Amino acid sequence: METALATLLNILTEYFDSIAKNYLRVLFVDFSRACNTFDPPTLANTMVDLNINNNVISCVSCFLDQRQQTVRCSAMSSKKVATSTGSPEGCVLSLVIFSLYVRAMFVQHGGGYPHGNFGCT
Repeated sequence: METALATLLNILTEYFDSIAKNYLRVLFVDFSRACNTFDPPTLANTMVDLNINNNVISCVSCFLDQRQQTVRCSAMSSKKVATSTGSPEGCVLSLVIFSLYVRAMFVQHGGGYPHGNFGCT
């Protein structure tokens, strides 16, 4: 994240130095954790609505259902807990899920401006 901000700041500074105007408007939106928490049944329904193959839906659902998670700090570990909410940290699936939800918003609104909550929290 810090690298992305530094790069953005560098690009904006160079641009600002090259123009004659004395202001610059910037919007930076961080989607890095956009779908770390979501409801798997809502995801499955969204995938069905997008005509995604049932085998893919089953595979993703099985991957997300009742995952064993634990917290480790040095030599100590917590008890394993089963969870079915969200995707594992660092999992590329979060980006794919976010893309699916954005696509679903456009499909549901006829290609118009998307808005509303589609399972991401």
